[in-house]
Amino acid sequence: MTNRAEDRAKARGINNRLLQYKVVLYMHFLLDVFDQMSQLSLLFQRDDITVPSVVLKCEHVQLMLTSLLTVNGSYLESFYQHVNGAVFKGQTLRNVIQPEVFETDREIIINSLLQIMDRKFGNILGGTDIFKAAQIFDPRNWPDNRNDLTAFGREDLQTLLRHFEQVLANTNPPVNANDVNLQWEELKTLVQGNVNLKSLHPNSLWERFYLTDQERDEFASILKVIFLVETYPLSTACCERGFSTMKRIKNDWRCNLATPTLDTLMRVKIAGPQALRQYDPLPAVNRWWLTGERARRPTILPHGPHADQ
Repeated sequence: MTNRAEDRAKARGINNRLLQYKVVLYMHFLLDVFDQMSQLSLLFQRDDITVPSVVLKCEHVQLMLTSLLTVNGSYLESFYQHVNGAVFKGQTLRNVIQPEVFETDREIIINSLLQIMDRKFGNILGGTDIFKAAQIFDPRNWPDNRNDLTAFGREDLQTLLRHFEQVLANTNPPVNANDVNLQWEELKTLVQGNVNLKSLHPNSLWERFYLTDQERDEFASILKVIFLVETYPLSTACCERGFSTMKRIKNDWRCNLATPTLDTLMRVKIAGPQALRQYDPLPAVNRWWLTGERARRPTILPHGPHADQ
């Protein structure tokens, strides 16, 4: 911002607004709200998201938001500790509001967020039996007692079998319900008795079973049901990251990239080595330098008059 009169007037306006008691109070309150909502947002940005993890996190966030109706969060509590009348950390705030006004607005904000979560996640949080039943495939939900584990998940498994009945009947070979039930009981016993297996993330756990030839054949029927549940599109974060990667690669300086080249570069970026310090680029650079159809021009800078436009 310059020292022009117009800019100075804007700065004074911003400063006056920031010194409003209501603005400072609500900023602290919303920090507590965003602190809870951000947990849900970060979960949906992960690639290993599962139905049980969504259910657990949504229920936790709903519980914490409900508690903010009556209990001050850490940020709001900090505000009340540092405010004395209209003075907050040495600054005099303007237009102090009555506590009743804030309590009314707090209730409106929290209840609105809870209603939005019910609309977006209501089918996962209890409106649809299929999502509730899918939680049995997360070993973290399994009981520790062996007697309880024996009966665990039987009814939910039948719900899943009824839901996917047509799909499972069209597999080659068709999935038999009796085989699924028997393999489910054996699978629970195997995982529960192995600490290393039970500590794995559900996606990694079932992928490990699939990649092991003997276990893949031994639990073929139940694994088909498990992988069907994992196909639920809970998040589009990976798609958004793919679009962002494409925009970074195919920019206005590289707009003539052919589709196969763009596909290869995106695969390297998305699925390539993550530990760049362990990656030796010299073989790739040498191949690029020596095998190109056209002469390389390393002295040509990727900028010029275009950069000034």
